[in-house]
Amino acid sequence: MAASQTIIDEPIVDPSGNRFRLSVEGTLDDDAGTIEILLRVIQPNDHPLTIVKLTATVTNPVDIGAVILVAAGYYGICVAANMVGATGKIVYLSYDHSKKDKPSLSRKERCGDLFRRIVGRSSEFKGEAIKTLAGCASKIVT
Repeated sequence: MAASQTIIDEPIVDPSGNRFRLSVEGTLDDDAGTIEILLRVIQPNDHPLTIVKLTATVTNPVDIGAVILVAAGYYGICVAANMVGATGKIVYLSYDHSKKDKPSLSRKERCGDLFRRIVGRSSEFKGEAIKTLAGCASKIVT
């Protein structure tokens, strides 16, 4: 069964007051055992700062691959790289909790449970994005 869901789609403001839009969408293909996460950080002028596609394949534990589709300059590359790491962490933690809470799930069931857990962590995506925007901005200034 394939399913898609918006995890988060809302404005975010970095500590300097710059406004961005964070959009994270998840797609589950439990037959294939994959979850795809499309993460976008959109600048105030409606141009993408970065777009990242991350694919998690439920094996044992979980394999993650990521592709940066768009990165606007050094700042965009920095944000993209940091968001890949943050998203990977969210996926791995969700997988660990799934394994601990429900150790006997089949691969297909594990994939569905993992997807539900990732979708439930929308506030973490937002927090990581704000932290990343600030951290990357400070790297550019120094």
